[in-house]
Amino acid sequence: MTINPLSATQTASLIDSKSKPKQGTSSASFAEKLNSASKSNQDTVQLSANQSGQSANITEAGRNSTGTKTLTAAQKQYLREKYHLADSSGLSDSQLNSLLADLTNDGALSYQDYRRAHIRVCALLPSGAVFPLGTPFPSGKTSGNYAGYYQKIIQGEQEGADYIKENYGIDPSADYYDCINAHQRIEALLDDLYKAV
Repeated sequence: MTINPLSATQTASLIDSKSKPKQGTSSASFAEKLNSASKSNQDTVQLSANQSGQSANITEAGRNSTGTKTLTAAQKQYLREKYHLADSSGLSDSQLNSLLADLTNDGALSYQDYRRAHIRVCALLPSGAVFPLGTPFPSGKTSGNYAGYYQKIIQGEQEGADYIKENYGIDPSADYYDCINAHQRIEALLDDLYKAV
């Protein structure tokens, strides 16, 4: 399997359930990071786009959000109008990030789920190969809506997990399931917003 190196705007986070995530940028090659993860017996490699300034839109209330609040009808209508969700041309990356920040600041999305919104988890196989779990995230403008796109991501993540279980006898790590659960909660919130459009 060929893995393209990370672009200048991406970071790699190598996750080991026994230690804290180690952040790295594209200054070291992707292959070096995988080799390092393999040598330290890490079983998951997490890649996410580095959304520069992404957390800048999060308020103190957003940073403390546990995602337990339910949006009122008025809040939903406000967000539908603010982000033109009836427009079939879809949202740009920055509009999606802003919408997720608003959902987090309003308490409907937890801060942890917000931080996992763009994370893709890959399984590091015993051979040292990387198996991406799910479909890549889009870049630029997405036609239609992101709720449908997250549904595709979740489906791909579940199929990928099943594939590596059946073919390699490996269960994805807890980090993986944290990400898929976050994607499911994000999809549910977005789907709810799009329903009335």
